[in-house]
Amino acid sequence: MDAVHLDSRRLIVTDRRHTQAAPIYAETYARLGAEVEPLARAGQVVVMGGFLGSTEDGVTTTWGAAAPTSRRPSWARASGR
Repeated sequence: MDAVHLDSRRLIVTDRRHTQAAPIYAETYARLGAEVEPLARAGQVVVMGGFLGSTEDGVTTTWGAAAPTSRRPSWARASGR
């Protein structure tokens, strides 16, 4: 299996509420499309750590493990798959 690790802090953009951050979907999906889609199309499996993101200016944030799935960004959702 051809896998690649991507740092989710570079791809998941959130607001500033550390431990309860909410994704900023438009920017997150744009980044996921630019970084993940080419890798997926090339047959690579993309692995990212969970519950981590960053603000637009790069400050690391987390959303709680209890956050509803509907609040979590998803490559499948972003790509319409």
